[in-house]
Amino acid sequence: MKRIVAVVDALHFREEQLDAFQYVTGLLKGRLKVLLLDGESGRNTPAPDAPLPDLTALQRECGERGIEAELQRGRGIALKEIVRESRFADLLLIDRETSLNNLYDADVPGFIKDVPADAQCPVMVLPAETGLFKEVVFTYNGSYSSVYAIREFMQLFPHLNGKKATVIYVPEKGIPIIPNEQLLNDYLRFYFTDVTFLVLNGLPDAEIRRYLQDKKDCVAVMGAYGRNTFSRFFNPGNARNMMRMLNVPIFITHP
Repeated sequence: MKRIVAVVDALHFREEQLDAFQYVTGLLKGRLKVLLLDGESGRNTPAPDAPLPDLTALQRECGERGIEAELQRGRGIALKEIVRESRFADLLLIDRETSLNNLYDADVPGFIKDVPADAQCPVMVLPAETGLFKEVVFTYNGSYSSVYAIREFMQLFPHLNGKKATVIYVPEKGIPIIPNEQLLNDYLRFYFTDVTFLVLNGLPDAEIRRYLQDKKDCVAVMGAYGRNTFSRFFNPGNARNMMRMLNVPIFITHP
């Protein structure tokens, strides 16, 4: 059993979020702790007397769905508290829509970037609606961090072995040869029977985004190309558009 922590904006909670929590928790056979943020930024936050979700009803809904859940509510839970919770979790779930609701455009990347960068466990950023994980897309650049992310994902989700695996490699120095391709292929074939390697040419963040924007029913694993690429992936100029273009969960972790 795995311990999963989900970060939720209590003021903009959607039932679809429970669908995603139920699916991921079921895959991991896990127990869920939900941190309900009563306004996560401290700016553009509704009045203190704004109605909040009925925790009893939410707890009951989780029970009816078969989700073992613990709910905790706090006004303005700080990033450092989320990071502290992540230290004692196997997976942290954050909803991309939650992270956009009450923030000015200039602040959009802050929460969505800082949590994956600072979290002390793997993080999964969920889209508005999460489909089934029929394919796993791994980003890879030959670095230890990219292999680490692949290994962490497989340790959490070993039963996805009947699904398709696609490895994306974007040459950063103009060399099209995938580093240690055979070793990676051998490793992935312990888990998958269908493994495909793709070489994409261009800037890593742009090519990865372009490849994923029309994808459905898959999950993307990001450990390659460093934290800066992930930051640019959700850059301030078009963060709202880019986030909403992607319909796949993004799993990110780093050593």
